[in-house]
Amino acid sequence: MKEWFMKDLVLDPEWQKVRVELVGHWKNESIECCRKLFIYLRQSNPKRNRDERLLIIRNYLNGTAFRIGVIKNSCSDDLRKEVSEEIKKKQANGTITAKIKLIKK
Repeated sequence: MKEWFMKDLVLDPEWQKVRVELVGHWKNESIECCRKLFIYLRQSNPKRNRDERLLIIRNYLNGTAFRIGVIKNSCSDDLRKEVSEEIKKKQANGTITAKIKLIKK
């Protein structure tokens, strides 16, 4: 299993491209933003496997703007739930291929 610090995992150029495309668009284009996240999750990315992309998207959807309700819509809530459930299922089955390292304080 590959272990990552989240700060290193999110440096993926494909993720950074998607993330930049989302900035400032959630309020008026939430469905399109969710569609972009779905596409990133399901794409064939040679640098990041699906489990790594799941972790990136879960991290993004658990960010401050989503947690405090600045960004609130059903599609992001549904995607966060789907991603979290898939990660939990893979962890329970021992089939997840990536995990996040905790930073020692």
